[in-house]
Amino acid sequence: MRIGVPTERTQGESRVALAPHAVYELTRAGHRVFVEAGAGEASSITDERYEEAGARLVEEAARVYADSEIVVKVYGPVEEEYEYLREGLVLISFLSLPVNLGLMQALLDSRCVAFAMETIRDARGRLPVLTPMSEIAGRLTPQIGAHYLQRPFGGRGILLGGSAGVSCSTTNFILQPGTDSNESIVKGTKQGLYVTEMMGFGFNAVTGDFSRGASGFWIEKGELAFPVSEVTISLNLDQLLKRIDAVGNDLDPKTSVAAPTFRVSRMTLAGK
Repeated sequence: MRIGVPTERTQGESRVALAPHAVYELTRAGHRVFVEAGAGEASSITDERYEEAGARLVEEAARVYADSEIVVKVYGPVEEEYEYLREGLVLISFLSLPVNLGLMQALLDSRCVAFAMETIRDARGRLPVLTPMSEIAGRLTPQIGAHYLQRPFGGRGILLGGSAGVSCSTTNFILQPGTDSNESIVKGTKQGLYVTEMMGFGFNAVTGDFSRGASGFWIEKGELAFPVSEVTISLNLDQLLKRIDAVGNDLDPKTSVAAPTFRVSRMTLAGK
């Protein structure tokens, strides 16, 4: 398939529909991906990163639409893009048609096939595409609230409560930070898994056997190459601690259990 990623033209929209790792997966599967030059600029993603992932850069939005069978966008086309819509084109985007009647009419007139991502439901009737957006909105709420509590922005000059951090004690478990940066640890790893999340509880306190579901990114030649999920990492805790060969300096002691980035030289990895 030929897949196009035009630059977002909706005012205030700084996201891009496909990140380089997604482009990498699509091109590796045999698809051709056309990215408009500068599409990732507002998200601090350079054209070079898209090219390294296998995308073909296109200078104009009109070419992206014309050369693609599927066009993916974050937000629906704006008025200047309506003329690029055509029969046979598949558009995947947030459309918000109830409040965008002009776009609705343009889609009908063009006879293209359009999927509104905000209406996609899973087997349980949930809206999975909206879930991360809701999580981001929830995390932004105190940040925005703190901004408007400042006097220059009409607030009462109140400082939100927080924690200055925790220290080692009988109820806190904190690993001492090292001297390496997170970036240098990744760069010094030829091949491996960069774990960003672990799931489940798989630790036997009697034997020390450790096994957890994990997700993150695959490291290839010191670079984060592509996302990884649905894998299991395992090792005996005694061996795990002995095989730590690098410890980062990025400890953030704000919870009762905290650790910096650290690298284990060898573990058992199973899954896709």
